[in-house]
Amino acid sequence: MTRGRRVEVAVLATVALHVDDEPVRLSGLERAVLARIALTRSATAASLLTWLYGEDPPASATNRVQALVSGIRRKCSAPVIETTPGGYRLVPDVQVDVERLAVLRDRARELAAAADPACLRSFREASTLLGDESLPDVPPTAAVEIERSRLDAERLALWEEHAAAALALGRADQVVADLATLTARHPFHEALLAQYVLVLASTGQQERALGVYREAYDRLDSELGVEPSARLREAHAEVLRGPQVPAPVGRVAHVPRTLPRRAPGFVGRDEEIDRIVGAVAQVDDAPLVVHLTGLAGMGKSALAVEVGQRLRDDFPDGSLHLEAGSAPALEVGAVLATFLRLLGVHPDAVPGGTAERAALYRSLLDERRVLVVLDGVDAHAGSTSSELSLLLPAAPGSMAIVCSRYDLAWLQPDLHVQVGPLSDASGRALLAGVLGDDRVRADHDGADRLVSTLGGMPLALRLAAGRARQRPDVGLSRLAERLSSGGLGTDDVAAALATSLSDVWERVPESVQEVARRVARLPVATFSAWVPGALLGDDAAGEHAIDALCAAHLVEPVRRGGQTPQFRLHDVVARFLVGSHDDDADVADVALVAEQLLARAVVPYRDHPTQLVPVPPAPGRAVGDGPRRGTPALHERESAVAFFATENATARTLARTLAPLRTDLAWRLLAITAPAHHVSPSEGDWLDALDVVEKHLDATDDDRRLGLRRARRRSACLHPRPRAPGPHRGARRVPPGHPRAVAHLPAARLDRRRRGADRRGAGALRRRGRRPRPRLRRRRPRRGRRRPRPGDGGVRAGAGGAGVGPTCPRRLPGGPVAPVARRRAAPARPARGGRVRAGGQRRGAHRPRAHAQRRCVVARPRRAAGADGQTRRRRGGVAARA
Repeated sequence: MTRGRRVEVAVLATVALHVDDEPVRLSGLERAVLARIALTRSATAASLLTWLYGEDPPASATNRVQALVSGIRRKCSAPVIETTPGGYRLVPDVQVDVERLAVLRDRARELAAAADPACLRSFREASTLLGDESLPDVPPTAAVEIERSRLDAERLALWEEHAAAALALGRADQVVADLATLTARHPFHEALLAQYVLVLASTGQQERALGVYREAYDRLDSELGVEPSARLREAHAEVLRGPQVPAPVGRVAHVPRTLPRRAPGFVGRDEEIDRIVGAVAQVDDAPLVVHLTGLAGMGKSALAVEVGQRLRDDFPDGSLHLEAGSAPALEVGAVLATFLRLLGVHPDAVPGGTAERAALYRSLLDERRVLVVLDGVDAHAGSTSSELSLLLPAAPGSMAIVCSRYDLAWLQPDLHVQVGPLSDASGRALLAGVLGDDRVRADHDGADRLVSTLGGMPLALRLAAGRARQRPDVGLSRLAERLSSGGLGTDDVAAALATSLSDVWERVPESVQEVARRVARLPVATFSAWVPGALLGDDAAGEHAIDALCAAHLVEPVRRGGQTPQFRLHDVVARFLVGSHDDDADVADVALVAEQLLARAVVPYRDHPTQLVPVPPAPGRAVGDGPRRGTPALHERESAVAFFATENATARTLARTLAPLRTDLAWRLLAITAPAHHVSPSEGDWLDALDVVEKHLDATDDDRRLGLRRARRRSACLHPRPRAPGPHRGARRVPPGHPRAVAHLPAARLDRRRRGADRRGAGALRRRGRRPRPRLRRRRPRRGRRRPRPGDGGVRAGAGGAGVGPTCPRRLPGGPVAPVARRRAAPARPARGGRVRAGGQRRGAHRPRAHAQRRCVVARPRRAAGADGQTRRRRGGVAARA
């Protein structure tokens, strides 16, 4: 499986295929094939035919199955199905919900046997995986119906176990609504009816329980003519006996449940939730403290509430919630008094002092399982923040979730979770929850742009979706454009975001605010930790600024494989810092960063394993490479590769920005990153940046002439040379842009003395099409050889040994260029030489310091005009400087 790609297959409730949370669209038959293979992780070809077509498949069924499997592979960007000798199977790394169902079911049974309330959550998760209907989108056949019946029976049996566990644990109220729905769908399932009767009686609804039994009795008698089963009659008898009904177990005490309701349309955060839920296993050994941090508006509070609601069964003794950010002042003593009353302490029995209240609070939590959620605890500066530690549980069995925008020095969490932006898929799901799936699907690109513009911030996306819901005539792309171009002050959506960010911004020191604004105006998406120091002229001050920005979560780390970690300003934060005026970066700031990058790149340049040309001299210094070092060690080469992998994109962007005004820095940035771009995926972008910079190298001074020479030398070293089609393995296709050299061929005049093609222009064309330093033997003209025919001599002369003529088809280097050259030069006649019209083309195309003997294909000696107008006689061949 491709590294980093997560493939998930769901078949229980609905058949679906996801790659990194992105759905893969499949046809109905493709879903059917995928479902059959995923149910058992493998399937024979014969079983697939029976699954799709029943007992009488058509003659083309085998080919059709192969085509369906190929279609699934083609649509999925990661391996999912592999072929076996007898059929097909899933790739081992593919995750299937059938296997997760088995894990959840086994875990629920183990916990139920141990009388652990956590079993109820596992039972519910397993039931959720099964859904309400099995294989609803698979075309029905006999084999499909058999599997569907098996899954339906497993679903009902799981609910029976779930209800029995809830009754035994005194949590019957949690399954009343579920059993009501199930018995309505399956009115003749007597085991479920018996559980429903007992659950109703356990929750104090004896009259309703007896009514359910009477309805079931009448239905069985009238429609089937049978009496209720022994199990249903026994449940009825238990209700009549009364005291025999299982009573709730555990301490009879006041159980507070103060968590707010879940955020509507909560999406994503699967990784964060899994980390928190996985940590709950250690709560029996020691109290668990989880710290959620992140930028304002990232959804820390919603995540805490979602986790708290999901863990409700794990903490049967209650949940306590504090919203510190909404209170004008925070007094820990008052909070303790509130918590004590919620835990059942009479108001008159609440102690007067904070220390006494904290002691009683810890005593009440001892031997209890309580969840405490403290939200927005850093909203109030002062000594009271550290006193919030008195609200944390001190005994095993309880858990606390603390939400803040900053790291808290007084808090020592067992688990720290950074809450960042939503993924693109989760962002679209959030928009679809507010606007509807149809509108998001109809404007898929606009939804993606809106998610990107708002940086995946949940608060921003909800506000923007609310605005879009009020204005169905405004497209999502238009809304994204308004938010991206208007800064954060022209729209009420943006104004709400600016308000939430202002609270954080006011706590940042002014010196750090200034450098953050300067970084926000730089034309780079990510930046290294040394950039603030380059702007301030002080590395220590730059490190302090990075620390402050990270602590406030105004910047977030960016980690890529093989690169040094960098940082980025969140999109909304960057627009907040820039303001409504989209000012470009100060050229002086860009130049400061460029100069620092050049200084830092000298040592990695010399340690890099790819060495093409010498290091460029620093501005204002003499040309020279400086002192040479010995052979770099392995770790030095690896460090050099990582440095350029990290900074190459920054160098290209800065070079484009500085090209018009600071050309001396622009060409040096491209020159010093040239080795790292060799055969790299970003080589094409480097060449594009070189084209931009080279336009400003007008050679008006020594530095620009040096830059022009360096640029051309590096371009010659890095220019991509794709192979030409055809049987000639040594042939090369002329790169785009250089065919303009062919235009010099038909420019030959009809005058006999000036007739013919431009030898040097076509020679440049030839050299661009050949490999460097080709080893060619010289052919000397033989006497008695026929003179070239009219119409092709110009081409042969102009080719200058390029192998255009039919006399040397095995030496053709240019591939499809040859017919074009012959066709354009058809009016020309044999001539002794040609005018120099492509000298500039040749000079711009050749490689430095590369010499080759070029083959002459004409029969008679010729005269070639040099760049200075002099002619030189060549016998038997042309020596061309590449």
